Amino acid sequence: MLYVVAGNGTGPAKEITAALKDLKDKAYKDDAEFWVLVEGKDEPTSTDQTILKWMAANEVWFEVYTTTGTTYDGAQDTISVEDVFNGYAERLQERRDDNEDVAVLILPVNPDGDDPQDEELMAFVEACVDAEVDVFALNGEMAKITLGDGTEEAEAEAEEPEPAPVKSATKKAAAPAKKAAKRAAPAKAVAKRATPVEEEPEDEVAAAEPVVYTSDELAKMTVAELGAVARSQGIDPKGMGKRDLVVAISAKLEGEAEGFVEGVRVAQVVDAANLLNGDEPVLVLVVPLSRIQMLLGN
Repeated sequence: MLYVVAGNGTGPAKEITAALKDLKDKAYKDDAEFWVLVEGKDEPTSTDQTILKWMAANEVWFEVYTTTGTTYDGAQDTISVEDVFNGYAERLQERRDDNEDVAVLILPVNPDGDDPQDEELMAFVEACVDAEVDVFALNGEMAKITLGDGTEEAEAEAEEPEPAPVKSATKKAAAPAKKAAKRAAPAKAVAKRATPVEEEPEDEVAAAEPVVYTSDELAKMTVAELGAVARSQGIDPKGMGKRDLVVAISAKLEGEAEGFVEGVRVAQVVDAANLLNGDEPVLVLVVPLSRIQMLLGN
């Protein structure tokens, strides 16, 4: 699995390294490679230095793309390019042609709005999303980036009826910042944070069933994803590890679920005639694994 890190933004060192560790652990669990492309900068940010230090400590294979000849200790290769974003795009397309999974991790200067420093980055993001390459905000709780539904996107679709390959589409990123700004939707319109539970229209809320995460589903989430779920449940994830987050979220969901009594959730009531040919309804209960483990002393 190839991950491209792009942007000049910063974020909490603990959150950044936790997200990278989760990605690395998932790749190894899936018996896949884990390697990274980074930009060689004359003045790396504090987050750049955090990422470099983490990769060195964890013996991660990484390569450097640079327009200035800058390289970093421990890099397996340094590639000089005229434009970093275009170099990234070509490498992404090359790996996809070889059937390798790829993704982009961005570090926008201002994750919640517009910033001139992000103009070329967002043009690159737009091209990647058009080409169906997953993009995540590394300094934004690993939220998946999607194109907005506003006027900017409609205008972009009118200009480009069909998505172009990554290699050609990202030539926009190589253009001067002013030109890129005209094509790229503003950060607020382009980057929408993915939330754990999608909001539904008001007229459908009453008929919709609440989303319930099982222990297994929570265990498969990254620390960043768990943090987002925790915040949506009113839990402050600061200083909590993955296990603590899973336990806290499970307890919160179980405690607030209608029909929850001493760790047992009322899942549904079904017509017994469909199951047992009887006249009485059947009450189906779901006991969380965490509750069973706690009762058994594990």
